[in-house]
Formats: sequence, C-alpha cells, structure tokens
Amino acid sequence: MGSILFIPDGSRRGARKKDISYHDAYRLSAQKVDMTVKFFLNDESVDALFIYGLSYDNVVGRADEEIQDILKVQEEQYKAWLSDPFISSKRVRVIFLGDVRLYFERLPPSYILRMQELEDKTENNDWKKLFILIGYSGRQDLMNRSLFDLAAPSFQRRVGGSAPPEVDLVVRTGGQARLSDALLYQTAYADFYVINKLITEIEVSDLELAIKSLSSLVRNFGR
Repeated sequence: MGSILFIPDGSRRGARKKDISYHDAYRLSAQKVDMTVKFFLNDESVDALFIYGLSYDNVVGRADEEIQDILKVQEEQYKAWLSDPFISSKRVRVIFLGDVRLYFERLPPSYILRMQELEDKTENNDWKKLFILIGYSGRQDLMNRSLFDLAAPSFQRRVGGSAPPEVDLVVRTGGQARLSDALLYQTAYADFYVINKLITEIEVSDLELAIKSLSSLVRNFGR
C-alpha cells in the first residue's frame, strides 16, 4: 500500500486561460480534486491520500476577498462529502492538518464547523485515510520536530497521537515540480510525478498515468 500527496496547482491560470472568473475556476478545481480523491482512494495500492488545500502562506498572505472565495468553494465540497456514499463505502477517515491557531484567526466559523463535522462523521472509518492540509507549513512542522521529539505532536492535528505516514509519491498539476512547503519531513524519499496540465484541465487518464508510476516505484530509502 502507498501514500500520495496531491498538490493541485493552476486554478488562477486556468481562469485566465478559459476566460472565466476565479470563483468559477476554484469551483472547477474542487470538482477535479473530488475526482482525484475518488480515483486514488478507489485504487487498491493507495491507503492514504494527502490533498494540499491551502498552505500557511496562502492563508496569511492572500487578500481576504480571494481567500474567502477559495474557502467558500472548499466548504461546499466538505458539505458534499458528508453525504457522499463513496466516503462511507470506502471507509475513508478524513483528517485536517494545519495550524489550529490560524484556523480561528482566519477561517470562517462555518468552515471550521464543516471540518469538524467531516472529521467526526468519519472518525470510525478504518480503511482509507484522506488528509487535507489547510493552513499547513512544512517548515513550521520541521522546526517543531527539531525543537521537541520526532514523535511528539507539533502544531498539527494528529491522528491518534501519531504523525501522518510517509509519502511515496507526490503528484502535482501545473507543470512544475515543487513542494511549496508541503510535508517536507514525510516526503524525504518521495518520488515526483508532474502533470503538465492545470488543475482545471486534468482528467482521469492523467491520474491513471500517475498511479502507474506508483506501482513501478522501487524505494531503497538511501540504502
């Protein structure tokens, strides 16, 4: 079984390319993320999927108007997952990772409520795991790990007191191979698969090629 980190990139470029509003591009991106979640977690070789929703720098650095538009679309997706039969049939446990203090400073109460509802509803699911990174910083995570113990919880929310699993494959859209401060510790030995399409453009066929690269990985962890 393997773990995948998915970094969806290119929403705003997609808006300009398609000549649509940013809001419509964010909504289309959410649909593509939903497609990605269902494709990867439906595969027998994948037991954990990380979705990079918003980095710490995104949350604190973007204009309020833009960040609220993104959060609104994400909140709608969380609400849809609450009643999505795929989540229950695959026994997917949803966990949010990020700076909890930042949540209460920058996220709307309704957004936080949807996060909590999704975690609570899926907490007893025991097959697949879906980690959603919101307000997350890999640099802050590494700093906290170095200051304390590698097994100690940092600013992140943890699953059962333990750290998230290591990542086997990083899949990024948008044509650029960059981690963007995502899971720096967990991706130490991860391979990259770059999709040369914007998140608004990807199709299942692109994900099929990515999953083939996961099945062919031979990882020796530096040995």
